[in-house]
Amino acid sequence: MMSQSTTTKLSIRVQKHLGTALSLLLIALFFIFSRPASHPAAALQLVQLALVLLVSGLLLLPPSRHIADQLISSLLSCVLLLVTGYLSGAWQIAFFPLLKLAMMIFLMSLLLASLRCVFSRSMLIAVFALLLGSPLWLSPLLDSNLLSTQWVNPLLALNPMTHLAISLDLDFLRQDWFYRHSVFGSLPFRYPDFGWVSFSYLLLLAVLQLMPKLIIFDHAPQGENH
Repeated sequence: MMSQSTTTKLSIRVQKHLGTALSLLLIALFFIFSRPASHPAAALQLVQLALVLLVSGLLLLPPSRHIADQLISSLLSCVLLLVTGYLSGAWQIAFFPLLKLAMMIFLMSLLLASLRCVFSRSMLIAVFALLLGSPLWLSPLLDSNLLSTQWVNPLLALNPMTHLAISLDLDFLRQDWFYRHSVFGSLPFRYPDFGWVSFSYLLLLAVLQLMPKLIIFDHAPQGENH
């Protein structure tokens, strides 16, 4: 009886991961068939792909307290990014920036997987979207002087897209679409250092993984579907 229950749980777990892998593969195919024409366009598309993979993993992957599961899902995102990026034209980008991007998406995926054991999916998605869209929804406040420009650098340092863009040395705020829709690109600002951002992720991961007394993983929302 116990063996049958274990087999059933394992089967459900495998099905979930297969479903996630298939969904991510379909997403990847969209990027493969939309080849960018220039280096900046290729870099921006890779950043967009990385964001899609991160959000898809957050939406589709079930929470797991096992570090092995978290590492596997993070590596899956990393490998899928590199393979899809190469097939869609990332060969225009030098190897070292691609390596930095792969490392960054691995760290970000691992952090999100760890946070999923503590916070609800809906809360994480809301915070992620809030930080991601900050150059857009904060622009009116900056434009009308309701928010001081001294907040620009700290807000950029918290933005997930910034973390991915600096991996490729991409000035995404001065790309055509962002420059037209956000006031950030016309302000004096400085992107955070890649090394410090990576260190911050490692520090947060260490807190989540090595200090269970601060964060009780037994309260993880294992059965949550929303």
